[in-house]
Amino acid sequence: YPPLGRALIYRKVLMENVALAKAEILNQVFRLSRGSELYEQTSRLYRRTLKNLAVADDLMWFAPVAVRALLAAGDRATADLWLKALREGSANNREIMSLYYQVYPLARLTGLVSDEDWDAIKLKSWWEITKPNKKGIDEIDQAHARAAVLYNLLEAQGDKIPSNLWETLLHEPMHRPTFMPNPALWQILNEAVVNQRRGEAVLAILLTLGNFRPAQLNPLVLRQVIVSLDNIGLTSEARSVALEVAIANGL
Repeated sequence: YPPLGRALIYRKVLMENVALAKAEILNQVFRLSRGSELYEQTSRLYRRTLKNLAVADDLMWFAPVAVRALLAAGDRATADLWLKALREGSANNREIMSLYYQVYPLARLTGLVSDEDWDAIKLKSWWEITKPNKKGIDEIDQAHARAAVLYNLLEAQGDKIPSNLWETLLHEPMHRPTFMPNPALWQILNEAVVNQRRGEAVLAILLTLGNFRPAQLNPLVLRQVIVSLDNIGLTSEARSVALEVAIANGL
């Protein structure tokens, strides 16, 4: 939408008093901006609206959208309310279970899924639900690229991805054009992390990321960035970067 169109939609959302109708408008807004540079900005714009939208049984279809947008806006507490509703509802409802699996990996990246609740089988369910079945080659390639980013981010945070899930990605192109840092910079980063030179490591990370969008960088680069931040004691920053990368890749 052009700026004027976005402004009119924002006004419509603010004036809408029926929760279901408000959720339907928001669903369209976030669907159109997902995976784009405007997504996080849009999430912050509608943060208060999402926070004031009460969790309800008739809005469970909207829960994955709410969780994703609230996490992108930095509101973990409200996102967790929607996530808990999905988790509880999934016990006796397969449709809600499917909705829960849609945001399960993203919630794990941000720490909303505990070690006790982490289950690689649910990750497999996420893939079965989100992978394209009868779409074009581009959609299939994009789905595999998103999965590759997700698996690298999860393993960077210490979660083991089963071999069979990695093997499904062999169906994508064996080579994909992405950006890699200068090898010297990569070496400097590794040495700074090993010797706990935090300032140097952070500078090397910033230079490694450069001016590229997260979706342009090789997943292995993103993985090393997360691991490096964690190894120098910047765990919360590592999670923030992982979330930003995931959102930018349409997860």
